[in-house]
Amino acid sequence: MPRVAIGSSDGEWIDEHFVNCRQFFIYDATPGGEWTLAEIRTNDTSAWGGQHQESLLQQASSLVKDCSIVLVSRIGPGAQQLLKESGITSMTQFISLKHAKEKLALG
Repeated sequence: MPRVAIGSSDGEWIDEHFVNCRQFFIYDATPGGEWTLAEIRTNDTSAWGGQHQESLLQQASSLVKDCSIVLVSRIGPGAQQLLKESGITSMTQFISLKHAKEKLALG
């Protein structure tokens, strides 16, 4: 069962940049196309002031390390490559959770 991380401020819109994402909504997708919310993982972005970009990237990456897919509004090439090396696919073409569920065939 694929695990999907959604970078969202409200759980409906995919509106967070990967590195600065305040929360990831983690879903388990079933072969039948149902998505079940497993948990919400928060990221304390207020503590990131002055940190090196690599620290931000590692922090966000650690929050989604058990996921197969990450859906965010934006992601830089370095973050995308890091996720790819960990076997995680990142996508930015979806605007809402509803849209992603309708377009992705997971299972």
